[in-house]
Amino acid sequence: MSSTMAVLAERTIPEGSAPATSSLERDAASPTKATLSDAELLAEIGRSLTAVYVDFLQQPIPRRTANVLNQIKVAFRA
Repeated sequence: MSSTMAVLAERTIPEGSAPATSSLERDAASPTKATLSDAELLAEIGRSLTAVYVDFLQQPIPRRTANVLNQIKVAFRA
């Protein structure tokens, strides 16, 4: 076993202390926070993905890619 693995294997959580939780886990457990339904969450994810796709599609095509596409277009015309 490597020295790094040995150090990691020896690490333990002290008794009486809980493992760290992420802010998402804390927020989900908090009864005072408003939560989104699955449908609302999926709709928000969809809107975010749409915004990313629209931004991506508005970017210019790299010159090399445009050249290859033009070569393919010319080859199919022949």
